[in-house]
Amino acid sequence: MAAKERKEGSVIEEKLDSVIKLLQDLFILEATRGGLGQEPIRKILGVRMARVNDISKHIE
Repeated sequence: MAAKERKEGSVIEEKLDSVIKLLQDLFILEATRGGLGQEPIRKILGVRMARVNDISKHIE
């Protein structure tokens, strides 16, 4: 039974990680649209600059 709980917990963690990444992507898009620079966005979210750059390219 404990193994099943761990497996379910891992599925939930994966879904939560996906939601967090999606929210970060949306934040990057909206912050870029609002005129915030890439470095401040990176510092706020604690993500790689390449990720901020890749996502913000869709706006620019």
